Amino acid sequence: MKKKAFLVLAVFLFLIPDLLFNYINNSFLEALVIILSKITIFLILLSLISFLTKSYYRSSIIVGSVYLFSMLGETTNIVVLKQYLTMDNLKALVYTNTNESLEFVSNFKWLFFSLLLFLCFIIYLIKESKRLNLKFEISKNFKILGICFFVLLICIFIRLKNSEQFDSGKNLLKYSFKQYILKEHPFNLYYRTYEVFYYKRKTDNLKEKRHKFSFQVTKSTSKTETPDIVVFVIGEGMRSAQWNLNGYHRMTSPELNKIKNLISYKNHFSNGNSTSASIPLIITEATPENANLSFSEKSILSLYKEAGYETNWISSQNIFYLENENEPDHIFKIFEKKSHTDLDVLPVLKSVAAHKSKKKKFILINLIGNHGTVPESFKLFKPNAANAIEGIKSKNALINQYDNKILLQDYVLSQIIKCIDLKDQKAFLMFTADHGVNLYDTKNETLFGYGSSNPTKYELNIPMFFWGSTNYCNIYKDKIEQLKANQTKRTVNNNLFYTLSDLSNITYKGFLANKSFCNSKFKENEFISVYMNGSSLKYNYRN
Repeated sequence: MKKKAFLVLAVFLFLIPDLLFNYINNSFLEALVIILSKITIFLILLSLISFLTKSYYRSSIIVGSVYLFSMLGETTNIVVLKQYLTMDNLKALVYTNTNESLEFVSNFKWLFFSLLLFLCFIIYLIKESKRLNLKFEISKNFKILGICFFVLLICIFIRLKNSEQFDSGKNLLKYSFKQYILKEHPFNLYYRTYEVFYYKRKTDNLKEKRHKFSFQVTKSTSKTETPDIVVFVIGEGMRSAQWNLNGYHRMTSPELNKIKNLISYKNHFSNGNSTSASIPLIITEATPENANLSFSEKSILSLYKEAGYETNWISSQNIFYLENENEPDHIFKIFEKKSHTDLDVLPVLKSVAAHKSKKKKFILINLIGNHGTVPESFKLFKPNAANAIEGIKSKNALINQYDNKILLQDYVLSQIIKCIDLKDQKAFLMFTADHGVNLYDTKNETLFGYGSSNPTKYELNIPMFFWGSTNYCNIYKDKIEQLKANQTKRTVNNNLFYTLSDLSNITYKGFLANKSFCNSKFKENEFISVYMNGSSLKYNYRN
C-alpha cells in the first residue's frame, strides 16, 4: 500500500503543469482523458528506460530529471499565460534584459518560492524511492508497456475525434504525435528549445546576404524635398484602449491632448504579440508571411542612411534581435545604465538634436514603456501596488499601475515633440508600440500580460500617431490630407516602413505606394497577419 501511495504521489507531482493547464482550460471529461494519457506516457518512459538500466530507481532519476526541468518552466508559463511554452516565449526569455527579469520575478515571487519547495520535495521523493526496493521484471515491464500503449492510443483517438483536425485531411498520425506529445509536457520545453536554436541557425545563414544588401535609394531626391528631422518612436507593451487620446475615460494623455498637428489612429494593429516577434517586422520590410527578410535585408536606419541622413538609435530597452547595432551612425544604449526610466531618453535626444551636422537627422527611439518603473510624480492612480500572482483580485491595482505608466509615456512623448518642434524646421514624429497587453479583460478574466497562443485585441490593438511641425504640415499638405483620410482605416505596423519613407520623400526600388497610408494609393488591410512561433496567423480584428 505504501509503494502504491508513493508512486501515485510522485506521478501527481510530475504532472502538475498538465493538472493546472487542464483545470484552467478544459472541461472535467476532457481533462480526465488528457491526464490519463499523461500518466501512461510517464509509465511508458519509465518502462522503456528500465529495459536499459534494469532498475526502476535509476530509471526514475532519469525520467524524473526530464519531467523536473519541464515542470518548472511549464508551470510558470501556465500560471502567467494559461498555456504551454511556445517558441516566442522562449525567444523572449533569451533576449530579455535584467530589468525585465527582475520585474517578472517580483510579480511572481510566490510562484518561484512554491516551485522551489516542490523541487526540494521531489528530490527528497526520488531519494526515498530507493527504499521501496522495486524489483525490475522483464515480463512485468512488457505488460505495463502493452497496457499503457493501448490506453494512450485510445486517449489520443478521443482527443483527435473531438478536434477540428479529424476531418481536415491532414496526416493524423503526424499531427497527433506533434500536437499531443511533442508540444505538451514533458517534451514541449525541449522541442521549443530545438525550435529556437533551429530558427537562430537558419537566420544566421542570412546575415551575409544582409551585409551586401542595398535599398537602392533614388539619388535624384533633392535636400529641400526631405524633412530636416524624422523621429520614429517605438513603445513597449502599450495598448490603444488605455489612452485618453483614443477615448479612454481616464486622463492618461493630458500632454499629448494639448499638441496641435497630431493625428491618432485607433484602428491600428501590431503584427506580433511579443517584442521578439514584432520588432523585426517594424524596423524592416519583413512581414509575417516573409519574416526572413528581417535577417536578409537591412533596417529603416540603413534606408535613411542611403538617403543621406545622419542616423541615430536611442535605446531604452535591449531589442537588438537582428544584431544590427552597427547600422546607425550613432547608438545610445540607455538600458545599460544601472537604474533608468524613459525620462533618461530626453537629455540624450536634446544632445542629438542640438548636435550640428551637415546632414539631416533620422532618430529611432525605443522605449522601455510597460517594463519600466514609474517615478512617484507620475503615480496619479492609486492604489497601484499590484502583484500579478494575486490575479483578478488585484485587477484594479494592476490597471492603476498600467495607467500610470501611460502617463509617463505621454509626458516623454510630448517632450520629444517639443524638442524637435523648432522654428522653420521641417520635422515629423511617428509613434507606435511593439504589442499591447491583457489586463484580465477577456470574458473569463484569466489573461494577464502578452504572448498568448490565441492573440486578443488587447495584445494587438496598439496606439499609433503622427505629429508634424507647422512648417512640415504647410509644405506637405497633400500627405497630411491623406493621413487624415486614412485615419479610421485599418492599419498595421507593416505599413510604417513605407509610410515613413513616403513622408520623407524617399523613393527606393522596393517601395510600395499601396502600403503607405499617407499615399492616395493606400489599400486598407483586409485582415491582420500575426507572426507567431515562426509562422503567419490570420487574426480576426473584430474579436
